[in-house]
Amino acid sequence: KFDRLVKYIPNDFDSFEQMNIISQEAKAAGASLLKLSDAGMGERYEFYEEILANVSLEGSYSQIVLFLANLTNTNKVMVLKTMDLSALRPDVSKASDIESLATVKFDGIFIGYRYREPEAEKK
Repeated sequence: KFDRLVKYIPNDFDSFEQMNIISQEAKAAGASLLKLSDAGMGERYEFYEEILANVSLEGSYSQIVLFLANLTNTNKVMVLKTMDLSALRPDVSKASDIESLATVKFDGIFIGYRYREPEAEKK
């Protein structure tokens, strides 16, 4: 069971890989990636540590939900630490359907997890 867990929380997982996954899933969902940046390291625990990423997306509500759903299907454990959804002012003159009227901005911080070997094993 431990080996299965380490598959989803590998010790070589880094912020670059996390941001690459987030970028791919945003593109797959059809959302526009406005900002994606490394937010540093979060908490450190005995067996794992947190990797943080700031994300800003713009798209329809369904694109944002699809993006979040896609992240649950990746082979890495990533959770949403904070999230803010805000409606953007629609440009009715350019709207071709009702979906384009419901544009939202998503801002959030994701936490990825990396396995840490116990200190005794490192020595």
